[in-house]
Amino acid sequence: MRLDWSMPYSEVWGLGRVVYEQDGRKFRPDGREIDAPDDAVEEVESGAPAGASDDFQKMHWRALKALVESFGGEWVNKEHALAFLKGH
Repeated sequence: MRLDWSMPYSEVWGLGRVVYEQDGRKFRPDGREIDAPDDAVEEVESGAPAGASDDFQKMHWRALKALVESFGGEWVNKEHALAFLKGH
């Protein structure tokens, strides 16, 4: 279950991050329910877009960082980003 942002909810502080509560259920900052059954959570495959070219080598590191993070990756350095974007 996901947090319904259009309905009333409350913020819970003190766990080291903001947690939301709605109808007695707790939610992460991204809106996913905490301690939800695994079958209720959709798994999304992350990776480079289809047809990605080798032009990544010429890109500035800030552009690479934004691209990697937009596909759910974690920025480490340019070499790691190139490997991630090539599907490794």
